[in-house]
Amino acid sequence: RIELSLIINTGSTGIPPKSINFVVSNLNGEVVYRSNTQNWNEKMRQGFRTGNVKNGKYQIYFAAVSASIPSFAQPRIP
Repeated sequence: RIELSLIINTGSTGIPPKSINFVVSNLNGEVVYRSNTQNWNEKMRQGFRTGNVKNGKYQIYFAAVSASIPSFAQPRIP
């Protein structure tokens, strides 16, 4: 199991996200895991059970969606 820390900063807009998506995809772009929450906090931890997917390389990212403006933060995990 890996755990990732997430700090949400609304910046100068001050628009809070409506929801936070946690997405894991393989290198072909196929989503193998997705988690969504509308209950978020400025500091969060997200866990992912790696035993549920095959060994390999994956892209992991968070997507914060506001009521009208989507924004994306994509930290890469080697």
